[in-house]
Amino acid sequence: MRGNHCWILLQVSFKLVLEVDPSVVKETRILLQTSTEHALSLLVVDNGSGCVIDEYFNDGNIDKAFNVFEEIREKGIACSIMTYNLVINE
Repeated sequence: MRGNHCWILLQVSFKLVLEVDPSVVKETRILLQTSTEHALSLLVVDNGSGCVIDEYFNDGNIDKAFNVFEEIREKGIACSIMTYNLVINE
């Protein structure tokens, strides 16, 4: 797609509102579908291990807490901000 034929007017959570030139609607749809499918497959966020890490820190098991953190990162899972805060604050 060349030129200025598509504009993002609004983004709310995972939804986009676009203004698209009628001549590129089909091309824009394909581009967005492809882009979002690949983006979602690459982004996996950890939502539960922070609690496990926090419990290990609270119990004084610092090595176990860091081991869980490293396992998450080695698997390619993005840690939540709360998980990073737990690790940084220790």
